[in-house]
Amino acid sequence: MPSVMHAERAHALRVMLVTDGRGDTQRIESVVRAAVEGGVRCVQIREPRLAARELAMLCGLLHPLFTRMGGLLLVNDRADIAAAGLAHGVHLGRLSMAPDAVRTFLRSPMVVGVAAHNAVEISAAVAGGADYVTLSPVMRTDSHPLAVPLGPAAAAALAAAFPIPVVWLGGITRRNLPEILPHRPFGIAVMRELINAEDPRAVAAALCGQLNRARDAGTTPEAPRGR
Repeated sequence: MPSVMHAERAHALRVMLVTDGRGDTQRIESVVRAAVEGGVRCVQIREPRLAARELAMLCGLLHPLFTRMGGLLLVNDRADIAAAGLAHGVHLGRLSMAPDAVRTFLRSPMVVGVAAHNAVEISAAVAGGADYVTLSPVMRTDSHPLAVPLGPAAAAALAAAFPIPVVWLGGITRRNLPEILPHRPFGIAVMRELINAEDPRAVAAALCGQLNRARDAGTTPEAPRGR
């Protein structure tokens, strides 16, 4: 059954930081805290190299920070860690469990997000009860150099066809965000732009500032109203 995410929770998805999978927990904690100081309210912990205990400890350190500010700490694929109360939800990939199956053991109001790359995958995520999807790659990205980018216009057309927040991912930077914003993305997700920044706080503030100005000007979609 399709899910409608509460507007206040959905607002946290405006700028999502995705960690880069290197497994350096001290570095992750430092960058995340700096990004939060710059205005980021959603982080997806994507660290497949970490053992369950290490990942649980990292999420346990960061979870209270996001809870206090009404943000979202999401863990990639590890629904068990979310179910343990160490994250606010889970982000599912192409090889993960289906969102409706994950819902059977996650307490409400846990957030379930799904990675998507086309209309078929978005439609399946919506039907499965996902709260949001990430759509990628929107721009050309070094993470997946052979992937053909959708481009902002195609991403906008896909996002407009579905009733849940669509967060754009892939190659988005401070420099190309002015090219993207006229196409009214609900939110953006970044990895290297923040993880590799010399000053993550300043970069986060710049990204959030651009999104906030677009929102105030009425050029980004409003959050859906729901649970």
